Amino acid sequence: MKLYCFFTPSHRKFYEGWLLPSSQSEYDIRPHEHPEQISDTAEYAREGWRETQYEKVSYWISAIKENFGDVIVCSDVDVQFLKESSSFLLNSLGDSDFAFQRNSKGGTLCSGFFVCRCSPRSIKFFKRIKSQLARLLGSPGGGEQYEMRDLLQSDWCKNEIKYKYLDRNKIWNPGCTYEDLKELNVPKEILVHHANWAHGEEKKIDQLTYVKSIAESFPSWPEIPKPERGSSPHHGPKIAICMSSLLRGFDVFSVSVICRLINTLPSKPDLICHFPTQSKTKFNLRVLEEIKKHCNEFDIKFEPDPQLPKKHLSMDENLTPQRGGIKGNLLQWASMKSCGAMLSKKEELMGSEYDWVIWTRPDLHYFNSLDNILNLDNNSYHVPAHDNHLQGMFDRFCLGNSRDIKNRLNIYDYFTEIWYPNYSHDESSLTWNAYRKSYKWNPELCHRHHIREELNLKVNKINFCVGKIRNGVYATAPFWYSVYGNERTGLSCSEDIVNHEILSRINALDNYKMFGGSSWPIVNILDDTIMYNHPQSKLKSKSFSPLELNGLGDKQEFNPSLLTRFSSWVDKMTLKMGRK
Repeated sequence: MKLYCFFTPSHRKFYEGWLLPSSQSEYDIRPHEHPEQISDTAEYAREGWRETQYEKVSYWISAIKENFGDVIVCSDVDVQFLKESSSFLLNSLGDSDFAFQRNSKGGTLCSGFFVCRCSPRSIKFFKRIKSQLARLLGSPGGGEQYEMRDLLQSDWCKNEIKYKYLDRNKIWNPGCTYEDLKELNVPKEILVHHANWAHGEEKKIDQLTYVKSIAESFPSWPEIPKPERGSSPHHGPKIAICMSSLLRGFDVFSVSVICRLINTLPSKPDLICHFPTQSKTKFNLRVLEEIKKHCNEFDIKFEPDPQLPKKHLSMDENLTPQRGGIKGNLLQWASMKSCGAMLSKKEELMGSEYDWVIWTRPDLHYFNSLDNILNLDNNSYHVPAHDNHLQGMFDRFCLGNSRDIKNRLNIYDYFTEIWYPNYSHDESSLTWNAYRKSYKWNPELCHRHHIREELNLKVNKINFCVGKIRNGVYATAPFWYSVYGNERTGLSCSEDIVNHEILSRINALDNYKMFGGSSWPIVNILDDTIMYNHPQSKLKSKSFSPLELNGLGDKQEFNPSLLTRFSSWVDKMTLKMGRK
């Protein structure tokens, strides 16, 4: 999401010291420093203020023209970002043209921070503001903010422009003058802080510093009770939880992985993780610290994606079309392989193997708790009993003994050396796709062959329900053929075990169709019971209704973050999807 900010030399210190370092990990920053200090004092409503605001509005108009059909953020530079905020801003905008910060509780707009849908309407709005400012140049007084307030109350705007106000507890400013910083009532839900209502640079800096310290003292995750276990770290079976690949929606994942996986285990597990370097952000590291509190020992690596051989990148013949082709799968499998190597090294140092190893992708939401693993057969390979895509096998979560899981994590070598050369063109090993009118394979099918044919493992389907997290607060619902069918292929799966309790809960959540012509939904998981106290729980928007997107086929996965941008996005008929 692009963030545009305009400033003069007097405010460079705020841009460099506060706005940029706090926002650059989440936003694409597009700064513009005006070469001249138009207002000598740089104080509100003083001489040169209106000229400065005239230039700022001109900059906004240019930004909107560059981003037709998209959504941007426009911000002053005396602003700091304290938590992830882009999902909240998109959801708040909904189908409106603007979503503005309030200048005070129950007050009118503050032009120093707003979300804008880039369209001919927003261009027309700001051209009117610019025209009005042009008539006021040379005189002291307030700038664009007052003109925007007046225009929004006009008959033209009432008919042409849709706007909202952002939740003040999330996008916060003092809202009044103050004598002492301790008078500031900083809300615990704060995501973004705008340091206005302070006169002079020193007072702004003092306010920014104070609010940041207060916000950092707030807990970022709900308090999760720790299970009662024996005093010994490994009281009971020795268990390792392994994670690998990209971190997406990691803070949401952390809640369900702690509550519904880690804290269900009979002994405190070790944590072994391999992630790509691009996932090493301050935010993700903080989430890891929360997870580590519930684990015993841990070994975590962030490494660059490997250079994949061209030969391997071309191994996509007969692959069911999917986002990123085979490259995304190869990178995921390479990370799994590295995680398996870390597991082996850990066991070598211990001088023994783990009794149980659990591997999971770190972008999942667990809809129910894992049953006591001591009731499971340690000589079987256990996977959830849903999402048997095109007769394949669920490939995002598994558990079993150490030997079996280490073999499973080495699927990269199996695929490149055995499966693709020998089975990718063998119709008896593929699935007939009636929609494509050809035999196809997918990673789930390769996974099934690896487990059942190559490794010859005894497979047990467990009643553990899992969804892929997308855009932080949405997850794919478990797919059961008997519930949702498969209009594209006409296939069914006798191995599905429908969890009717979970299905009933999912049906009660906000849900949206994933593909046109399909009843398979994505759901808003902030209504899940364990999420009630999560910092993002109040970000959920009920302002949009389920959408059915036609013509996407199997090639592209629908990203729910685009729901709020749907009206302008349809005009382009373009999905900008990438590995990130």
